[in-house]
Amino acid sequence: MALHLASRSVLAARALPHLPNRVAVGARLPAPAVSALHHRRPLALVVRASAEDEEGAPKKEKKPKKKIASPVKRAMLAEERRRYNKSRKSCCATRIKKVIIFSNSKTAPTAEATADDMVTVEKLVNEAYRDIDKAVTRGILHQNTADRRKKRVAKYKRMVAMAAGLFTPTPEHPDYKKFLRMKEVAARKKQAAPAQQ
Repeated sequence: MALHLASRSVLAARALPHLPNRVAVGARLPAPAVSALHHRRPLALVVRASAEDEEGAPKKEKKPKKKIASPVKRAMLAEERRRYNKSRKSCCATRIKKVIIFSNSKTAPTAEATADDMVTVEKLVNEAYRDIDKAVTRGILHQNTADRRKKRVAKYKRMVAMAAGLFTPTPEHPDYKKFLRMKEVAARKKQAAPAQQ
């Protein structure tokens, strides 16, 4: 890599006397000047590096890009955006599935939910909400779709809270029948436990 002088001051001329008094901007520095720059403290000497290979041969210049027809470019951009939107939607769906799988594992008849499980489900729900909100702000999901998906996630969070005994719905609540079924299953478990011992 070769160094080229971009600008020069009087201080630099005194510090490096073997350089010519006037060096054109963009001119190439001789080898002693380059070594002197490394041994002395930096001065008001602006140096830029040129794009040359180790052998000293200049690199090939990039050819100007070919112009792409407007309809082709539109199609390329549309495909690029489609892939990006698909990945964001997939990310939202994955977060929602994680909440559902965790909730189903804790509300199953053989499982027992605890208060610690609520911390885990809270974390999963927050991640799902964050990704859904990001998708809305970027125009990937409609606000109504986002609200519907958030409501679905909240329902599974409520199920874990009911299984852990941290939430008791009122008789008018839509989840009240599920709550009664959970209580029945829990009562059966307690009755079956002493019989096994």
